This record gives sequence, C-alpha cells and structure tokens, in this order.
Amino acid sequence: MKAIILFFIFLSSPNLQIIEECIDHIQSNFPDLSQEQIEALSIGAPEIIRYNEVQNFLETELLELGYVNHGHDLVDFSIGPFQMKPSFIERLEHEIQTNEQLSEFSILMEYTRKDVSSIRKERLGRISNPSFQIKYLEAFSAYCELAYPDSKNLSTTEKLKFKATAYNLGFDKSFNEITQYQSKKHFPFGSKYQGKQYAYSELSLEIYNHLSHE
Repeated sequence: MKAIILFFIFLSSPNLQIIEECIDHIQSNFPDLSQEQIEALSIGAPEIIRYNEVQNFLETELLELGYVNHGHDLVDFSIGPFQMKPSFIERLEHEIQTNEQLSEFSILMEYTRKDVSSIRKERLGRISNPSFQIKYLEAFSAYCELAYPDSKNLSTTEKLKFKATAYNLGFDKSFNEITQYQSKKHFPFGSKYQGKQYAYSELSLEIYNHLSHE
C-alpha cells in the first residue's frame, strides 16, 4: 500500500517529496556516511522510488527458486531498494576479479561456501543487505571511473549525473549513449509512459545535494 501511495505522490507532487522519501530510507539504513559513500548511494537512490516490499519479497522467492538452481539466464528480477539484478552483481564481480584497480572491493568476491548454488543464494541475500548494497554501489562508481575515462574530465556534478545514468541504463552502454540519455525524463515508468516523469540523473543529483548538506 505504501508503494502505491508513493506512486500517486510521485505523479502529482514536486520533486521534494520524492527526494525526501529516498533520503529517509538512506538515513534510516546508512548512518555516518562519508562523502564518497553519499556519492555512491546517490547513484542508486532514485530506484528506492520503485521499490515495493511486497513485490520484492515475491520476486526474491521466485529468484531463489529459479536463479539459485539455474542462474540469471532463467530468472533475473531487480530486487532490493536499489533494484539490483543478480546479473548486475555477477558482472560487477567479474570486473572486480579481472581488474587490479578494483582490488579494494575483493571482499565482494568472498563467499561462505564455494558451490555455485550456495554462492547464488548468498548473493541474493547480499542484494538486500545495506552493508553490501553500499559496497556494490561504491564498486560500481569506481568501475565507471575505469570503464569511461572521458568521465574524468567532467565536473563533480556532471560526473555524478553520468554515473547515475550509467547505473540506470546498465553496463553495456557507451559514453556517448549515456551522456545523450542523461537528460531524458523517462523515470520511473520508461519511455513509453505519457505522464509526468523525471530524469534519473537529476533525481540522483538532488538526493546527493540534500545528503551532502545534512
């Protein structure tokens, strides 16, 4: 019910109420943040708007039934407040494993057991765990610095908007595709929706600015 109410607020109210919803979640789950952590969380924070606890529970149950045994080719829902997919985490783990410059995030490669099914099950649990969520977002932010060297020439504000758009679009987009999409008001319902929407990057920046001045 809360998620349904939030969507009506989203469509009829100014950005501030949307931003406050995201900030409340972050402040409740991530105390004592550094500036780097604020930046990382801001990249994924707009996804909190689409998060539905009931739907998340159902999708996690479905994921555990299909993903644990067969992998993300069979089942690959977005779950958790930051709407991460198992395939996203697997790709991030691959980048960490193959790039020495991301070695500070090697803890994300450490699992309690070594068989594939157990790793998948543990991975699902991590996606909904705040301590891992922030690490995943920090790792993604660092990955963007390496994968898109042109972004290093951007201002702090533009770099955050770029990374947020990259997070929203996915791993497989080029620098130009990301920058061109950055101002598109397609969030949260996608490009075919005709009602009021927002640019993901702008929401991310507003959340960042609010958290930075708390």
